[in-house]
Amino acid sequence: MPVNAITLDAAGTLIFPREPVAKTYARIARQHGGYLDASKVYPAFSHALNTMPPMACPRQDQHRLGDWEFGWWRTLVRSVVDECGEVLAFDAFFEALYSYYAQPNEWALFAEVISTIDSMRARGLRIGVLSNFDSRLAPILSHLGVTQRVDSVVYSTEAGAAKPDPAIFELACQRLEVTAQEVLHIGDNRTADYAGARAAGLQALWLSRNVETPLNRPHEHTIESLDAALIWLEKKK
Repeated sequence: MPVNAITLDAAGTLIFPREPVAKTYARIARQHGGYLDASKVYPAFSHALNTMPPMACPRQDQHRLGDWEFGWWRTLVRSVVDECGEVLAFDAFFEALYSYYAQPNEWALFAEVISTIDSMRARGLRIGVLSNFDSRLAPILSHLGVTQRVDSVVYSTEAGAAKPDPAIFELACQRLEVTAQEVLHIGDNRTADYAGARAAGLQALWLSRNVETPLNRPHEHTIESLDAALIWLEKKK
Protein backbone atom coordinates (compact mmCIF):
# COMPACT_ATOMS: atom_id res chain seq x y z
CA MET A 1 0.00 0.00 0.00
CA PRO A 2 1.46 3.41 -0.92
CA VAL A 3 2.15 5.90 1.85
CA ASN A 4 0.12 9.09 1.48
CA ALA A 5 0.47 10.47 5.01
CA ILE A 6 2.92 10.42 7.92
CA THR A 7 2.19 10.68 11.63
CA LEU A 8 5.04 11.58 13.93
CA ASP A 9 5.42 11.09 17.66
CA ALA A 10 6.61 14.19 19.54
CA ALA A 11 8.87 13.68 22.58
CA GLY A 12 11.87 11.55 21.66
CA THR A 13 11.03 11.74 17.98
CA LEU A 14 10.73 15.43 17.18
CA ILE A 15 11.55 17.20 20.44
CA PHE A 16 13.54 16.73 23.65
CA PRO A 17 14.06 18.76 26.84
CA ARG A 18 17.12 21.02 26.57
CA GLU A 19 18.20 20.04 30.07
CA PRO A 20 18.28 16.34 31.03
CA VAL A 21 15.14 15.44 32.95
CA ALA A 22 16.97 14.05 35.98
CA LYS A 23 19.02 17.23 36.27
CA THR A 24 15.89 19.39 36.06
CA TYR A 25 14.06 17.42 38.75
CA ALA A 26 17.04 17.55 41.10
CA ARG A 27 17.72 21.24 40.46
CA ILE A 28 14.15 22.37 41.04
CA ALA A 29 13.94 20.15 44.14
CA ARG A 30 16.98 21.95 45.59
CA GLN A 31 15.33 25.31 44.88
CA HIS A 32 12.47 24.19 47.13
CA GLY A 33 14.58 22.86 49.97
CA GLY A 34 14.47 19.24 48.88
CA TYR A 35 16.83 16.59 47.58
CA LEU A 36 16.44 14.08 44.79
CA ASP A 37 19.03 11.51 43.78
CA ALA A 38 19.40 12.29 40.09
CA SER A 39 20.67 8.77 39.36
CA LYS A 40 17.31 7.37 40.47
CA VAL A 41 15.03 9.79 38.61
CA TYR A 42 14.92 8.01 35.24
CA PRO A 43 14.17 4.54 36.67
CA ALA A 44 11.59 6.01 39.04
CA PHE A 45 9.97 7.98 36.24
CA SER A 46 9.77 4.91 34.00
CA HIS A 47 8.30 2.82 36.82
CA ALA A 48 5.73 5.49 37.67
CA LEU A 49 4.76 5.94 34.03
CA ASN A 50 4.16 2.21 33.65
CA THR A 51 1.83 2.17 36.67
CA MET A 52 -0.17 5.28 35.73
CA PRO A 53 -3.49 5.16 33.88
CA PRO A 54 -3.28 6.31 30.24
CA MET A 55 -2.60 10.01 29.71
CA ALA A 56 -6.07 10.40 28.22
CA CYS A 57 -8.66 12.70 29.73
CA PRO A 58 -12.14 11.08 29.73
CA ARG A 59 -14.78 12.80 27.63
CA GLN A 60 -16.79 13.75 30.70
CA ASP A 61 -13.78 15.65 32.08
CA GLN A 62 -12.76 17.48 28.91
CA HIS A 63 -14.35 20.70 30.19
CA ARG A 64 -11.63 20.78 32.88
CA LEU A 65 -8.79 19.46 30.75
CA GLY A 66 -6.11 21.67 32.29
CA ASP A 67 -6.96 20.58 35.83
CA TRP A 68 -7.06 16.93 34.79
CA GLU A 69 -3.64 17.16 33.16
CA PHE A 70 -2.17 18.93 36.18
CA GLY A 71 -3.54 16.23 38.50
CA TRP A 72 -2.28 13.38 36.32
CA TRP A 73 1.24 14.74 36.31
CA ARG A 74 1.12 15.58 40.02
CA THR A 75 0.39 11.93 40.82
CA LEU A 76 3.26 10.75 38.64
CA VAL A 77 5.77 13.25 40.03
CA ARG A 78 4.72 12.47 43.61
CA SER A 79 5.63 8.84 42.95
CA VAL A 80 9.00 9.83 41.46
CA VAL A 81 9.84 12.01 44.46
CA ASP A 82 8.89 9.28 46.92
CA GLU A 83 11.38 6.93 45.26
CA CYS A 84 14.23 9.41 44.80
CA GLY A 85 14.37 11.57 47.89
CA GLU A 86 12.28 14.14 49.70
CA VAL A 87 10.76 17.53 48.90
CA LEU A 88 8.81 18.93 51.84
CA ALA A 89 7.45 21.86 49.83
CA PHE A 90 6.09 19.42 47.25
CA ASP A 91 3.23 21.58 45.93
CA ALA A 92 5.52 24.52 45.20
CA PHE A 93 8.11 22.16 43.70
CA PHE A 94 5.57 20.51 41.43
CA GLU A 95 4.06 23.78 40.24
CA ALA A 96 7.53 25.03 39.32
CA LEU A 97 8.35 21.77 37.53
CA TYR A 98 5.05 21.74 35.63
CA SER A 99 5.52 25.35 34.56
CA TYR A 100 9.09 24.66 33.49
CA TYR A 101 8.00 22.02 30.96
CA ALA A 102 5.32 24.37 29.63
CA GLN A 103 7.99 26.83 28.49
CA PRO A 104 8.62 26.28 24.76
CA ASN A 105 12.20 27.56 24.95
CA GLU A 106 13.08 24.72 27.34
CA TRP A 107 12.52 22.24 24.49
CA ALA A 108 14.60 21.65 21.37
CA LEU A 109 14.23 19.88 18.03
CA PHE A 110 16.43 17.04 16.92
CA ALA A 111 18.72 18.40 14.22
CA GLU A 112 17.12 16.65 11.24
CA VAL A 113 13.46 17.31 12.06
CA ILE A 114 12.66 20.44 10.03
CA SER A 115 14.50 19.36 6.89
CA THR A 116 12.89 15.91 7.06
CA ILE A 117 9.36 17.26 7.47
CA ASP A 118 9.95 19.68 4.60
CA SER A 119 11.21 16.83 2.42
CA MET A 120 8.15 14.75 3.28
CA ARG A 121 5.85 17.62 2.36
CA ALA A 122 7.73 18.11 -0.91
CA ARG A 123 6.75 14.52 -1.73
CA GLY A 124 3.09 15.51 -1.38
CA LEU A 125 2.58 13.69 1.91
CA ARG A 126 0.15 14.89 4.55
CA ILE A 127 1.85 15.19 7.94
CA GLY A 128 0.44 14.92 11.45
CA VAL A 129 1.87 14.89 14.94
CA LEU A 130 0.46 12.09 17.11
CA SER A 131 1.67 12.14 20.71
CA ASN A 132 0.98 10.92 24.21
CA PHE A 133 1.23 14.45 25.59
CA ASP A 134 -0.92 17.19 27.07
CA SER A 135 -2.04 20.66 26.01
CA ARG A 136 1.43 22.11 26.68
CA LEU A 137 2.48 20.49 23.40
CA ALA A 138 0.74 22.98 21.09
CA PRO A 139 2.73 26.10 22.05
CA ILE A 140 5.96 24.09 22.13
CA LEU A 141 5.50 22.87 18.56
CA SER A 142 4.44 26.30 17.38
CA HIS A 143 7.50 27.94 18.93
CA LEU A 144 9.80 25.38 17.31
CA GLY A 145 8.30 25.82 13.86
CA VAL A 146 6.62 22.43 13.60
CA THR A 147 2.93 23.44 13.70
CA GLN A 148 3.34 25.57 10.62
CA ARG A 149 4.64 22.56 8.68
CA VAL A 150 2.06 19.93 9.59
CA ASP A 151 -1.63 19.37 8.84
CA SER A 152 -2.77 18.27 12.30
CA VAL A 153 -1.64 17.82 15.89
CA VAL A 154 -3.28 15.12 18.01
CA TYR A 155 -2.29 14.71 21.66
CA SER A 156 -3.66 12.07 23.98
CA THR A 157 -5.25 14.12 26.75
CA GLU A 158 -7.45 15.98 24.26
CA ALA A 159 -8.07 12.86 22.17
CA GLY A 160 -9.38 10.87 25.12
CA ALA A 161 -7.12 7.94 24.19
CA ALA A 162 -3.40 7.28 24.40
CA LYS A 163 -1.14 5.13 22.24
CA PRO A 164 -1.19 2.16 21.81
CA ASP A 165 -5.02 2.46 21.92
CA PRO A 166 -6.23 2.18 18.31
CA ALA A 167 -8.69 5.02 18.93
CA ILE A 168 -6.01 7.70 18.91
CA PHE A 169 -4.57 6.37 15.65
CA GLU A 170 -8.05 6.36 14.15
CA LEU A 171 -8.56 9.99 15.18
CA ALA A 172 -5.24 11.00 13.61
CA CYS A 173 -6.23 9.33 10.35
CA GLN A 174 -9.61 11.07 10.38
CA ARG A 175 -8.01 14.47 10.83
CA LEU A 176 -5.62 13.79 7.96
CA GLU A 177 -8.55 12.48 5.88
CA VAL A 178 -6.79 9.24 4.98
CA THR A 179 -7.29 5.55 5.70
CA ALA A 180 -5.08 3.77 8.21
CA GLN A 181 -3.43 1.69 5.47
CA GLU A 182 -2.15 4.87 3.78
CA VAL A 183 -0.38 6.16 6.90
CA LEU A 184 3.17 5.59 8.09
CA HIS A 185 3.61 6.24 11.80
CA ILE A 186 7.06 6.97 13.22
CA GLY A 187 7.88 7.03 16.92
CA ASP A 188 10.50 6.07 19.47
CA ASN A 189 8.42 3.82 21.72
CA ARG A 190 8.40 0.25 20.46
CA THR A 191 5.14 -0.65 22.19
CA ALA A 192 3.11 2.54 21.96
CA ASP A 193 4.32 3.67 18.54
CA TYR A 194 5.50 0.71 16.50
CA ALA A 195 3.29 -2.08 17.85
CA GLY A 196 0.36 0.27 18.48
CA ALA A 197 0.38 1.62 14.96
CA ARG A 198 0.67 -1.81 13.39
CA ALA A 199 -2.21 -3.11 15.49
CA ALA A 200 -4.33 -0.16 14.35
CA GLY A 201 -3.67 -0.96 10.69
CA LEU A 202 -1.02 1.67 10.00
CA GLN A 203 2.41 1.09 8.57
CA ALA A 204 5.12 1.86 11.10
CA LEU A 205 8.78 2.58 11.71
CA TRP A 206 10.44 2.41 15.10
CA LEU A 207 12.85 5.31 15.64
CA SER A 208 15.60 3.94 17.87
CA ARG A 209 18.20 6.67 18.43
CA ASN A 210 20.08 4.40 20.83
CA VAL A 211 22.70 2.48 18.86
CA GLU A 212 22.80 -0.13 21.64
CA THR A 213 19.24 -1.26 20.90
CA PRO A 214 18.82 -5.04 21.48
CA LEU A 215 19.41 -7.30 18.50
CA ASN A 216 15.83 -8.58 18.50
CA ARG A 217 14.53 -5.26 17.20
CA PRO A 218 12.50 -5.35 13.93
CA HIS A 219 15.49 -4.42 11.72
CA GLU A 220 13.59 -3.77 8.50
CA HIS A 221 11.27 -1.35 10.31
CA THR A 222 13.85 0.38 12.50
CA ILE A 223 15.58 3.69 11.81
CA GLU A 224 18.16 5.52 13.90
CA SER A 225 17.30 9.08 12.82
CA LEU A 226 14.15 10.63 11.42
CA ASP A 227 15.68 11.45 8.05
CA ALA A 228 16.31 7.73 7.48
CA ALA A 229 12.56 7.48 6.91
CA LEU A 230 13.11 9.27 3.58
CA ILE A 231 15.30 6.39 2.40
CA TRP A 232 12.67 3.91 3.56
CA LEU A 233 10.00 5.81 1.61
CA GLU A 234 12.12 5.73 -1.54
CA LYS A 235 12.51 1.97 -1.24
CA LYS A 236 8.76 1.68 -0.71
CA LYS A 237 8.01 3.07 -4.16
